[in-house]
Amino acid sequence: MKEINETALLANETQPQRTAATLRRDPRIDFHEQVTEGVTNDLRVRLDEVLDPTAAATALNIPLRAGETSIDLYVTLNAPGFDVQPVGDRKIKVRLERDPATEHVDFRLTARHPGPNPARRIVCADFWLGNQPIGSVKHATFVIPNGWTGPSPSDGSGASFGLLVPPVRREDSDFTILVEGDDETGQPPLRIAMRSEFPGE
Repeated sequence: MKEINETALLANETQPQRTAATLRRDPRIDFHEQVTEGVTNDLRVRLDEVLDPTAAATALNIPLRAGETSIDLYVTLNAPGFDVQPVGDRKIKVRLERDPATEHVDFRLTARHPGPNPARRIVCADFWLGNQPIGSVKHATFVIPNGWTGPSPSDGSGASFGLLVPPVRREDSDFTILVEGDDETGQPPLRIAMRSEFPGE
């Protein structure tokens, strides 16, 4: 028995201990440049490897503690002018050794009546580490009303940004408010997102 315990202890001592690390991911939204009122379309939020050095400034910085090999992020989708399914947060698992199959989530969006003319809409996905926001990604599209016979504009532009995240994770807050400002014609000047999560509840 003593020999077995000593062997197990030796094996544990010789295993390399993983140090703390910061993973970097490029957030993306896959969606149409133009949709029709009342039609349901799939939307995917995904994380890509940061391969382009110019994308580093807009990438998500995801801290892993020493010994961790994966971490869960939560995605909230803000899509004014659409009915969204499923409702609520979706989970993305980010691994030290990247697995693309776990780094995306899917939603279904149904465009509401945009008014008498085509309307530009902005879809935004926020990424959360517990109650801490770590970044966002946006995608623009146009909603075309039923029966519209005029020119049908399209967009498809997008943008992303990552927040400064300390390499050492701090104690999580119980309630977080994220206020984001945009100077964009026809869009509200501020966007507010809130998140609250209590351990064990």
